[in-house]
Amino acid sequence: IRRQRQMCIRDSSIGMGIGGTSVHGEDVELNRLRFTSTHSISAPPGTTFTTEFDGGVSGLFLMSFNILGYAAIETRLTGNGHHLTDATRRSWAAHWHTGVRAYPMWYWQPKLPPYLQPLEPSLFIGWGVSYQGYAPNPVQELGWSKWGSWQFGLGVEYFIISYFKVCLDYTYIRAAYDNFIWDFEDSVNFDVEPPASTGFH
Repeated sequence: IRRQRQMCIRDSSIGMGIGGTSVHGEDVELNRLRFTSTHSISAPPGTTFTTEFDGGVSGLFLMSFNILGYAAIETRLTGNGHHLTDATRRSWAAHWHTGVRAYPMWYWQPKLPPYLQPLEPSLFIGWGVSYQGYAPNPVQELGWSKWGSWQFGLGVEYFIISYFKVCLDYTYIRAAYDNFIWDFEDSVNFDVEPPASTGFH
């Protein structure tokens, strides 16, 4: 265990994961979109768009650099989607956040029973960007984006050997989308006021 802890002080890590995501969004009326003088949306009054999508299987890729065992700088890429190869039906979400993961039990780890010492709980907070897109019809893909979304997480890591660990992880992403993309191909953007509040578990 002592060798494991010393290695963690100076080592970086790369990880991959798979899990499930649920999405909680909202409908956005046309009058919440702020048009520019050069672009408008050819949709009838009362049209609504949405950030509510089906969840499902999601993937994770992360890189982390440990700082003295007590914390780590971590960057995380996460996302999920449906019918990704079909441009007329797909819906998806993708997030990139960088932040700090804290290990609050690190100082007391040697005082735990030996079988618990490889087990490390952690807390994560990160800041980054979130995107979401969907195709409501066969010829167009709409989307949302937010620079400045937040990610909060809880994790429990267990070192199987000194250079390999498994982790059970929960994160919540809050993306208050303030940018609406009318056409992803041409990147026609509109401000959203108030932002479309969306959460990912």
